[in-house]
Amino acid sequence: MKYIEITEKVVEGKFIERLNRFVAKALIDGKEQLVHVPTSGRLKELLLPGADIYLRVKGSNGKRKTNFDLLHVKSQEGVWVCLDSHLPNNFMEKLLLNNSLKEFEQFQRIEREVKYKNSRFDFFVVDKMGCPGFIEVKSVTLVEDGIAKFPDAPSTRGTRHLEELIEAVKEGYRGSVVFMVQRNDPSFFSPNKERDLDFTQSFIKAVESGVKAYCYSCLITRDKISLDKVIPIALV
Repeated sequence: MKYIEITEKVVEGKFIERLNRFVAKALIDGKEQLVHVPTSGRLKELLLPGADIYLRVKGSNGKRKTNFDLLHVKSQEGVWVCLDSHLPNNFMEKLLLNNSLKEFEQFQRIEREVKYKNSRFDFFVVDKMGCPGFIEVKSVTLVEDGIAKFPDAPSTRGTRHLEELIEAVKEGYRGSVVFMVQRNDPSFFSPNKERDLDFTQSFIKAVESGVKAYCYSCLITRDKISLDKVIPIALV
């Protein structure tokens, strides 16, 4: 199955303002509420006052300061965008386990969050022939003029991941980076050299060094994220 469902209750709202990196204010059922923002991305082009949003109801417990997660936002172009940076990894795991991506072979072993040198890659995999590899997944929300771009802010962590994928390939591992675009309107993907030249240079170096790069767009609805299509990648 090429989709992942949102199993928690989802409600509608209006975005008001972002108070800090992980907390925002939203209007839900006519009442202002504090909500958790489950991503560190800047999202300045998306989180605009009055924007339509969907929120995941989490309920109250001693560890949470808010009862809602900001889940999706409707862009100015009218496209729904998923903001939860954890969902792409869960979705990718499901796609790998179900052998749903023709770009990836069926694996005999799949592990999440595996440490390699100074990084912790999203997936460690072993193919049918016993060859090991690492897969790093990046959540993409920024689309400008039909071009999906990553990152939307300088990412030293993302650059380090690329550099260590290069090292892994040199040591005989397979290395892949997957850009999961959390919306369905891009025509192609390109690294965001205007926002992060270091990441862009490392990405080009990684591809030239044998790291495989893939990009997929997703169709976002209230309760589901579905795989849309493979997106071409332009290095510059």
